[in-house]
Amino acid sequence: MNNRFKTTDWLWTITIWSLSWLDWGWGLWAWVQGKHYRRWWPLGLLWLMTTGTAVVSAHPPTQTTTTTWPVTIRDYEFAPRNLTIQTGDTVAWHNENGFHNVIQDDALFDSGEPSNTNWTYQYTFTEPGTYQYYCQIHGNAGELGMSGVIEVLPPPPPPVQINEIRIDEPGSDTNEYAELIGPPGTSLDGVSYAILGDSGAGGSGVFELIIDLTGETIPDSGYYVIAESGFTLGTANLTRNLNFENSDNVTHMLVWGLVAELGADIDPNDDGVWEATPWWEIIDTVALLENSAIPPVGTEWGYGDISVGPDNDQVPSHVYRLAGLTSEWHIGVAEIGVTDSPGEANGGGPTAVRLKQTTATSDTVAQTTWLWMLALALTGLSWWAWLMSQWRL
Repeated sequence: MNNRFKTTDWLWTITIWSLSWLDWGWGLWAWVQGKHYRRWWPLGLLWLMTTGTAVVSAHPPTQTTTTTWPVTIRDYEFAPRNLTIQTGDTVAWHNENGFHNVIQDDALFDSGEPSNTNWTYQYTFTEPGTYQYYCQIHGNAGELGMSGVIEVLPPPPPPVQINEIRIDEPGSDTNEYAELIGPPGTSLDGVSYAILGDSGAGGSGVFELIIDLTGETIPDSGYYVIAESGFTLGTANLTRNLNFENSDNVTHMLVWGLVAELGADIDPNDDGVWEATPWWEIIDTVALLENSAIPPVGTEWGYGDISVGPDNDQVPSHVYRLAGLTSEWHIGVAEIGVTDSPGEANGGGPTAVRLKQTTATSDTVAQTTWLWMLALALTGLSWWAWLMSQWRL
């Protein structure tokens, strides 16, 4: 998703800044040349009308979800030859001269028969990946001759995190659950909840559980609960046979764009390093540890930057983040219902906690710029009004 100023936004930005600074210079000159001020009042009126129109017309830029990227075909080459775009963007090839066409290596797209006319061909990329293409006459598949490469980046993941987990309880484990937190209404399409362990076969880095959350949405409370069918601690948004492992090191993950099968081993060397990364991005991870030694003793590796435990030489039964969505995890008690708060804020606090923004988006920057422009224009207006009050017209 790309957020960009429209051309008109930039033009109005430049106009307001230019006129505001012009007004400051003119006001200073008028102050020095006070006796001649009367003859310049039409210019002040013109400035007020122009700036007023500019301020009303200037607005925070609209958010555009896609971009069209031009590729020019000339002199037996594609320019640019290498292009990086976002999922959902469109590439438009335009032939300026020569007898050419565009064919993707795997025939995903094809502009048709070669032609020496000034043709234009467009294709919208809906899946991330690397796409190679070539001209049928002057190139070939595999980046040979007249060819190009388009790298399509995945869309950004939704703003969600793991917020609370229970993997064990005294007696039957009927209240195992995992809770996610995020802005209400956030789609979980493309998100998977997964667990890495040993799947009972030894080794490390094996997918013991994969839950595809496509079609699910963060509810109005801001908390999404995945639980066993016998769950009694609240209302589950999704019920599954979880059967969380609770006697070894295990890693709970929230994954964006996961493409893996249950039982897949992404650490075949068992050295704590992923040899395979079958996903677009890791959204969140927490390793629950029974043994924190490196390398681990008698258990598998934990993965990711965050780990919790051991809890008295045992893997923690219950872990949670405090209300406020910090990265700090806490160990709860083994008995159910004491420190558990599925579907609610942990440790008190607001009923729905929003994710903190770690970087300013283009929209935020644009709105801030717009406010500064407005403030500067009003400052210039105030300066002009003050000068007008110093002399009679």
